[in-house]
Amino acid sequence: MAALGVKRYETGLLELHKQLSPPSMVAHPHSTLASRSSGTRITWSTLPPQLHPAGAGVPAERRQRKCDQIDSVLAIVMPLASKEDMHIVDFGGGTGAIAL
Repeated sequence: MAALGVKRYETGLLELHKQLSPPSMVAHPHSTLASRSSGTRITWSTLPPQLHPAGAGVPAERRQRKCDQIDSVLAIVMPLASKEDMHIVDFGGGTGAIAL
């Protein structure tokens, strides 16, 4: 079997890559609104079991990640929700864990 080698477009991409500067990290514009240490995490044990992702049928291997995902969304949304004229709509709600 013959070696595949580097294609012309790959050579071009490699040359372009060499000219790029390393990526820089930029803070998310809403990162100052809330953080994990500011009490934004849900205390799941205080809620009815039906509200926990396990109650929605989330497999055991995904439950902690789902809880973390919900906590992350709420960390951004809750500071905004304190405004009286704010309406928050969850269009991609799935099982509705965030809405509950």
